Amino acid sequence: MKVPANYHGYEGRSHSLWYADAQTKNQYPWFETAFMDTPLRATSRTMEPFAFDPHHESRAAVSQGMMMHQVAWLFSPLGIGDLDEFISR
Repeated sequence: MKVPANYHGYEGRSHSLWYADAQTKNQYPWFETAFMDTPLRATSRTMEPFAFDPHHESRAAVSQGMMMHQVAWLFSPLGIGDLDEFISR
């Protein structure tokens, strides 16, 4: 669902769904996560936190060290029984 921007241009937040072995090597459940710009970088995004597709910038964000982007919402596994809560959010 997309909402119209407020008078400051803010559109809200978005999250990503990743199929990854983010917590246990070689186990691939679906995870919900989100990203943000590093606080050391002056940006003016209309959406924060924001979704990131798995590519080189997002891989850098999940690595250790100071990067241009970082994880704003820890990788949270989605369970089959928990989908109602996820969908309502």
